[in-house]
Amino acid sequence: GQPQAAAAYAEELAPLMAQEALAGMHPWGQVFQGWVLAEGGDLDAGIVMMQAGLDAWQAMGAVCGRTCQVIPLACFRHVYAK
Repeated sequence: GQPQAAAAYAEELAPLMAQEALAGMHPWGQVFQGWVLAEGGDLDAGIVMMQAGLDAWQAMGAVCGRTCQVIPLACFRHVYAK
């Protein structure tokens, strides 16, 4: 991938997703931003951000899409454990 390009999109989208109309998508944005951080080399911050997104998604009662969010987090945790 291209973490720098993804980071630019993530930073641009985060405030939009935090707005009331898209607040339900904010956890997806957190997972995406966490992926960008981890892919860019900041594993600690990336994992924390991704986990926060997953926790927020679960707190909303959402189950759809959870697998898509968990897979990148699991991959980075595996890399971190090495």
